[in-house]
Amino acid sequence: MKKILKGIGGLLLHAAVLLVVLLNKYCIDMNETAVMIGAAVWLGLLQLWYRKRTKDRNGKMTALKRVALIVTDVMIYALLFLFVLINPYWNGSSGRLDCFAKQCDGERMISRKEALEDFEYAMKYLERLHPLTMDGLPAEAEEKAQQVRKELSERESIPTYELSRELESVFALFDDGHTHLDEDWAEMHYMKYNYEMKKAGYTSSGSTASASRTF
Repeated sequence: MKKILKGIGGLLLHAAVLLVVLLNKYCIDMNETAVMIGAAVWLGLLQLWYRKRTKDRNGKMTALKRVALIVTDVMIYALLFLFVLINPYWNGSSGRLDCFAKQCDGERMISRKEALEDFEYAMKYLERLHPLTMDGLPAEAEEKAQQVRKELSERESIPTYELSRELESVFALFDDGHTHLDEDWAEMHYMKYNYEMKKAGYTSSGSTASASRTF
């Protein structure tokens, strides 16, 4: 009985690395490379620890136990690989406890560094998720992305609604209703001011090619 409990405890220690999947789904973003390296280190240390603790009467770990331990860790690591590097929803926010919380207002100013980080994050997951980007961004989208990247790098700061507009200028080129950005605004029903804003001289352009608007 003691050996069985010991075996179950050991298996749980090895499988504990998979808890990062739940932590990512419900709590925080995690860098994929860091997760995979950390998991490899954790499983490697457990391998060494078990080689010292799990021995027969002659003080050696049997070949069968050694193989079983290696196979178990390979399977666990392969499962983690699927969750982290293949799963399209890694770092997704739909399952987060605060997924409906307001992240920031559309008019907040952010620095060039923050804007470029947000832009690269969006491009990364666009290429990872969209079926048309299996071989990289289409030529037209790549050209537009380079243009937007250059424009952002030349600005000291930018309102988040303008960053959204720039991102949409890339996303709109895919011409589908699923590839878009949502914006947060201090006033949820800002469109009710549409008439007053047009009367004041503001204009709106809603072309699919640019997906831009000035209010």
